[in-house]
Amino acid sequence: MDPNDELIELSGEEPKLIMPDNEADAIPLLQNDTLPNDFIMIKPAYHEFSTNYFRIALMSIKALFILLLFTLTFVIRRDFYRVFVLLLLSIMVLDLSFDTFSEVKTHLNQLGSSDFNWDYVLVPLPVNESIVYHHSHAGQIFEIMLGSYTTYTVYNVIWWLPPISYLILSTLFWQLLISSTVVFYYLHRAVVSPNDIVYSNYIPTFLKFFIIAVLLGGLDTLVAFVEMPHYILYLVISVILRITVAIFYFTLVTQIFAVNKN
Repeated sequence: MDPNDELIELSGEEPKLIMPDNEADAIPLLQNDTLPNDFIMIKPAYHEFSTNYFRIALMSIKALFILLLFTLTFVIRRDFYRVFVLLLLSIMVLDLSFDTFSEVKTHLNQLGSSDFNWDYVLVPLPVNESIVYHHSHAGQIFEIMLGSYTTYTVYNVIWWLPPISYLILSTLFWQLLISSTVVFYYLHRAVVSPNDIVYSNYIPTFLKFFIIAVLLGGLDTLVAFVEMPHYILYLVISVILRITVAIFYFTLVTQIFAVNKN
């Protein structure tokens, strides 16, 4: 007798599926013989490789924006503004370079592509999972979004492409947030005591906070793509990231109000 037949109990005319206890909790409960819509996801139809010209156009716009910012560095009067823009440009250039590399990698491999879809990508979270694990699915959601909006399957095949892209973008976010706080701090000092700002050694300060931004971006990527041995680690790292964001946002807002007040 087939072992699977043990899971089927015939009662009258309608078969009834009986599942073991350890598997019954792994799927959503059926209500009115229908599956909840949140857990239905239609996968895109893949076909032969074709170039996504929308993505190439977006990369061209990013290149022009980087060139414009680099040109502005020659006309910026305040040196701390120039350091802020140059450090930000370094991450943006790295992001554009990685996009160019992934584009070339995609053309060389030609693993297939899907039709471009303007619709919002909705990725449901797993069923019966504690909320402390939700941040751990950021990497999975990011990978699905890369594959959907770029139409390239290379992001779903080559495992190390999404984490690197996530790390660069996360570092760009942290650098923009943290360095903006430092810029407004020096701008406040330039308004209050303009003579002292000329002699301020601000370059090491920007570099220190740049390292902090890289570390926070790496921590964000770690919790998004690496499976932690215990949910407490997810909780601790998530709390650290959110408290850090709140502190820098609060500091940035206070510096902006201080500059406007003076």
